Formats: sequence, C-alpha cells, structure tokens
Amino acid sequence: MSTVYLHIGMPKTGTTAIQYFLTDNPAALKKHGICFPDFNFRFPGVGLRRNGHFLACSQVDENGKKIVTLPIEEYTPIMDQIGKLGKEYERIILSDEALWRARSRQPEFWKRLKRDLADRGLDLRVIVYLRRQDTFMESLYRQKIKEATTQRDFHDYLRYIVDVYPLDYPAYMDMLSEILGRENLFIRIYEKSQYRGAEHNIFSDFLDIFGLTLQDGFEIRQREQNISLDGIRLDIQRILNQLSKVPFQDPYIPPYETVYESTCETPYETQALMKGLRELQGYAVTQTDYAQTTLFDPEEQEAFLGRFAASNERLAREYLGREDGVLFYDAAIKKLPQYQQGQDDLLLNTILFYGRAVQLLEQRNRQLKKELEKVRQDMRDVRESVLLYRLKRKIRHLSGKDKT
Repeated sequence: MSTVYLHIGMPKTGTTAIQYFLTDNPAALKKHGICFPDFNFRFPGVGLRRNGHFLACSQVDENGKKIVTLPIEEYTPIMDQIGKLGKEYERIILSDEALWRARSRQPEFWKRLKRDLADRGLDLRVIVYLRRQDTFMESLYRQKIKEATTQRDFHDYLRYIVDVYPLDYPAYMDMLSEILGRENLFIRIYEKSQYRGAEHNIFSDFLDIFGLTLQDGFEIRQREQNISLDGIRLDIQRILNQLSKVPFQDPYIPPYETVYESTCETPYETQALMKGLRELQGYAVTQTDYAQTTLFDPEEQEAFLGRFAASNERLAREYLGREDGVLFYDAAIKKLPQYQQGQDDLLLNTILFYGRAVQLLEQRNRQLKKELEKVRQDMRDVRESVLLYRLKRKIRHLSGKDKT
C-alpha cells in the first residue's frame, strides 16, 4: 500500500526551502518511488509549490462565511488524482504550512482525510517540524509585517496572537496520534544541532525521514527564500501597513472560525505597496546588525518560554524518548539586547528609504517612456505601411494592372 506523507509545517521552519528542494529534484524523487505532485490548481497569494494547500481550505457560503466542516469543491478531484498516483508511486509528499494552524483543533478533518485516503488505497503519515516558541513568534511577527497583515507593534501582537497559534506541542501531537497512530508521526526539531544526515541541514534531515541522503542523486540550488525584515525596515513597513486596505484579522476569533489569511484576495493597491517594499528591502540604509537584538523585553522572553516548559518536556519524554526531557538543545536564552527604535535613526532611514523609492520610481518612469515611445513608433510604422500599401494599390488600379 502506498503512503501519503503530509508535511504540515509548522510555519517558519524552512517549509518554503523544503518545497523548493522537492520541486528541484523530481528525477531523484521518482528514482526512489517518491512523487511531489503539482495538481495544477492555484490559490491567490499562495506559492505554487504548496501542493497541500487545498487541504487547508474550506468551503465558503454565498455570504462569504467559511464552512469549516466542508472541504473545497476541488477536494474530491484532487484526492482522485492522488489515488491514481498511488498506483505509480510508493510515497507521495504533500506540503503546506497553513495546515498547522488551520486544522489544529479539527479532529474530524483528520479522520475524514485518513478515511478518504484509505478508500483510495493509501496510508497517511504526518511530518512536523517544531521550533522554539519564542524564536517562532519573532519570526512569525516579521512575516506578518512583511505581508502587510498587521500594524501592531511586537508586544501588542504577541499579547493577542499567542493563543491563536497552537504552541502546546504535545496536545497537538496527542490529537494526531490518537487518530493516526503515534508510529505515523514524524516529529523533527528545527535546530541545526538536531538535523540528521551528514550535512546537518534541513534537506538532509527531511530526506532522512525517507531513508535517503543527499548523495542519492539530490542537489541543493542555493537561493534565499522568504527574507525577513529587521530593524528600521521592520518599523518602516509596520507604519506603511496603515496604508493597507487588508483588514487585520481579529486574534480573539478562534482559528477554526476565521478565513485563512493567505487565501484572501489582496487589493491591487496593497499588492503594489508590498511589491515596492520588497524591491526596497535589499537597500542597505544603515549598517546596524539588528540580528544581534531581540524584540522581547528582557524578562518577557523568559516568562514567555516558561509557559511551555512543562509541555515541551512532556513531548521530549513521551514522543522523542528523551529521558532528560530536553526538547530544544539551544534552550539557553541568548542575552541579546532588546531592539530599540532610535528616533534619529528612524528619521534618517525614512528619508533614505523615501529617496531610494523616488529614484526607483524615476527609473521605472524612464523605462516606461522608452517602451511607450517604441509602441508609438511601431504604430507610426504600421500606419505608414498601410498608407504606402493603399497608395501602391491605387496606382495599380489607375494603371489598369488590377483589371482582370
């Protein structure tokens, strides 16, 4: 019986890099009886390589309300495609980090998925990567600022969003293991010191799940994906997010009642703003090393991690068999200084940021003018060609050459 390996994240654990890696190595995967399929179905604002995203979405009624108990219309046709692939491949990989949050409190979803795959002759196994909760929250916040889906400062965002994302890891795994069986869960830790494989990177660790190594015909194409914002850039975009027409998702609403953010259509104005900010992101306005700072208050970080100490220890003991109860080896909190927004720096960088934006706008206008002039010249050439053709035809007519 073939098996579907469903990689559900969690978010901010190298999921995009893994998806690109799988897309870049179809021949090597096929050689080992593995398929990372493209179902040729696209969602607005969702990367093409997130082939499991159809599982994170639910039907929406005529009033725009999400019906979490019903899958999208494309669910059955895609599942049928997976069933056909199961006759050709031993292992099929689906991946989407939205599943971590979207289905965290929905046991009925997992029961239905297991049953629907079994009806098509397929087993189900789940792959999950876990990240230390404080570094996850910092990374998530930067991502939401980058996506223009929040205007809040970090402390405000942390206070309201912490209960929306499932950060009690063993509780989540308990639900999955009860339905799927603990033997069908692959729990990995998002830490370089815990990556398996000779290379000790996220790719060698992922391949280890399938009993493979990078030497089995796989290659890594170096590309930097999903670059995070830091420091002044983070401040500038957070302020500019006030121009966004995307409503902030109220964190008080439980995740099973919300529409998943990335499936919403983003207004054109917001898309243009986000695109412009991405183009400016690489512009080095200052040389400050913001990577050596933290967004947490000095005592806030330790108190935040303390909320999960007992549950992290339980997962390490019960699911990973670690008698010492240590889940994250890099458990020591780095005593980094808290990032402080200097008003002088913010003013300086805002001016530089604005100036660079004007420069890019002027460059684009010049390019558009050149393209417009070329179009006008092409139109003049066509018009002259038409007039010349008509003149020649008139001459032929007058000379009698067109007469039969």
